[in-house]
Amino acid sequence: NLEEDNFGKFWQTVRESKPIDLDFRLDSLESVIQKIAKKNPQKGIYGGRGWANYVTTYFNDVQRFFELFRDKMKRKCTMVWVLGNSVIQGVEVSTDRFVGRIAELTGFKLDHTSKLRTKRVGSSIVNTQLRTKAAKPTELYDAAVIITKE
Repeated sequence: NLEEDNFGKFWQTVRESKPIDLDFRLDSLESVIQKIAKKNPQKGIYGGRGWANYVTTYFNDVQRFFELFRDKMKRKCTMVWVLGNSVIQGVEVSTDRFVGRIAELTGFKLDHTSKLRTKRVGSSIVNTQLRTKAAKPTELYDAAVIITKE
């Protein structure tokens, strides 16, 4: 039950599910998820469809977190969420940008997003295109998403 009910589900938990839809509307994120879903269909659940479910579930959990946290956070308080972008099936997922937009959709104010550092770990693998078959090299980075409740 914990694997199903926790925030941040494991890829292995959702990859075999029917296609999962976003619980909210965000066209730019939906576009990225559709690109991922179309990758490597010959690999079945290990291809894009399984990974699209993982990405969708992650962002559904982010939205659920903000919905639950909205009433707990005091007015005029600031939250700093530090996270990194990702490359899934060769498609960049700008996690910081999407978390900021989801915060806005759930009633928070996005103050700004600030790139903290470029990652060395993993970027050499991503840029070789061996793991991702990316169309272009992708810079991995960590960013702070600064959110307030007015």
